[in-house]
Amino acid sequence: MCARLSIVPEPNDYKIVTAGYPFYISDRGAEHPKRLGVLELTRGQFEFHIKVGNALTPDLQARVDARLALFQKAMSTTH
Repeated sequence: MCARLSIVPEPNDYKIVTAGYPFYISDRGAEHPKRLGVLELTRGQFEFHIKVGNALTPDLQARVDARLALFQKAMSTTH
């Protein structure tokens, strides 16, 4: 688990998940709504879900989706 200024997964977070661990991210950014999300690998696909707090805004969801796409690409080039 990691507390960060943004709920969006960071570029190397996929490495934790590919090692077999779910990765929880807590948003502690100033004036951000409290959220807890989890990055997981399910049937070969990276997924990110909010476990506690408000759903992601469309902007945050777009940023998360873009990061997940990069994770998929990174995994396909290393396996």
